[in-house]
Amino acid sequence: MLVTLPESNTYFSTRPFSDDWVVLSDSDKTKFLTMASNRIERLPFIGQKEIDDQTTLFPRVIRVRGSSDYTTVESTPDEVKWAVYEEAFAIFKYMNSEIYKLREQGVQSASRGGLSEAYETYRPVEELMSVMAKSYLRDWLVQSARI
Repeated sequence: MLVTLPESNTYFSTRPFSDDWVVLSDSDKTKFLTMASNRIERLPFIGQKEIDDQTTLFPRVIRVRGSSDYTTVESTPDEVKWAVYEEAFAIFKYMNSEIYKLREQGVQSASRGGLSEAYETYRPVEELMSVMAKSYLRDWLVQSARI
């Protein structure tokens, strides 16, 4: 896992609107943090693992921007940890929602009585749920570009 439970408790103690998270059991918090870490570890991070068969994302060897030099990032950067916390919180808040379950089944719209709603279809369910997590990871992920 990319983070520890004590680190996450420190993060959430200063995060607004996280009262629901604070009252979770340590066991439940660990489940959400593990799931978030697993999702994030599957993303295309820049650089490469320092040792090919290491089980963790870090240490990583990355190219220094604007240079032909390389550097090793030894430990998990704060931005990556923050992304794990935010993704864990999003999983906790939204993964059990009706809308998420419908999207996961491929439903594109639903009607109830006189109300109807359409769900975004361009975003795969496997993507990160948290916009904040995505923003924290922006500098650590391989970016695609048009040619």
